[in-house]
This record gives sequence, structure tokens and C-alpha cells, in this order.
Amino acid sequence: MAADPGKEQSIAAALSEIQERSTLIVREEIELAKMEVTEKVTQLAKTIGVALAAGMFVAVALLFFLHGLSWLLWYALPVGESTFFFGFFATTILLLILAGIAGFLAYRWFQKTTPPVPELAIEEAKRVRDTVKDAPGPAQEPAPGQPPEEAAEAARQREAAEREREKQEEEARERREEAIKAQEGLR
Repeated sequence: MAADPGKEQSIAAALSEIQERSTLIVREEIELAKMEVTEKVTQLAKTIGVALAAGMFVAVALLFFLHGLSWLLWYALPVGESTFFFGFFATTILLLILAGIAGFLAYRWFQKTTPPVPELAIEEAKRVRDTVKDAPGPAQEPAPGQPPEEAAEAARQREAAEREREKQEEEARERREEAIKAQEGLR
């Protein structure tokens, strides 16, 4: 039995198209994931930069406040006129207590943070996987003795499934383009 050369070319073309589309989808998903992670890391870096600047101003202000507090404590403590260092020791103890509380709170808040995960890309990949899983198999020749009506109905179903798959791919492409435009708008 010799195989039909037209059928072999049709299968080869279909496999080539599947491979090209799969490669395109994977590349677009990788680009979307990169874009999401870049956006989240950039936002995090900006936040850290502003927080560091605010922290520096607060640190300098706190330094002046603590210096004044130390002198005030020396004045208020009944330790005598020449032992002003006790005021600085009292301020140091107060600072160590506050540092312990702040460190504990920072540790608890840090545990609640989430890493920058590309959620849109993961969601899109799941949609693609579900679409591919639900897609019909390759076109089949009508079985010998199959009524022409059934063969025509099967061909219509395959065409409808192909149109639906193309529609889903177009929607996914549009979502990725919107995400890219949104990312470029943030820059």
C-alpha cells in the first residue's frame, strides 16, 4: 500500500504550522513573564530608594533628638552635675528596646511578602495548555463505509474547532499586546 503523497505533505505542513505556533506562543509567554517581573522589580526598587531617602532624613533628625534627650535625661536624673553620661546610657537602653520591637515587626512583615511572580504569564500559559488539551485531533479521512453526512459533519466540527482555537489565540495575543503597552506606559 503506497501512501498518498498529498496526504503526507498535508501532515508535514500541519506539523510545521503547529511547531511554528508553539514556538511563537512560548516566546510570547516568556516575554510576558520577563515584562511582569521587570515591572514588579522596578516598582520595588523605586519604593526602596524613596524609603532609604526618607530613612536618612529620619536618622539625622533622630540623632539630634536623641542627643537632646540624653541631655534632658541627665538633667532630670538625680545623679549629680558631673555625671552627664548616665543620660546617654538611658537613651541607649531605650533605643535598644525600640530596635528589638522594630526588628521583630520587620521580620513578621517580611514573612508576609511574596516574591515577584509573573502571574499573567502563568495564567496565560494555563489557558494555552487547556486550549491545546481540549483541541480536536488531526483531521481524519472518512472511514470506509462511513456515510457522507457523518463525514461532512465531522469536517464542519473540525473547522469550527479550528476557528475557535484561532479566536482564542487572537484574544491571547491581544491580551499580551495590552500588557506590553501598559508596561511601556509605566516606563
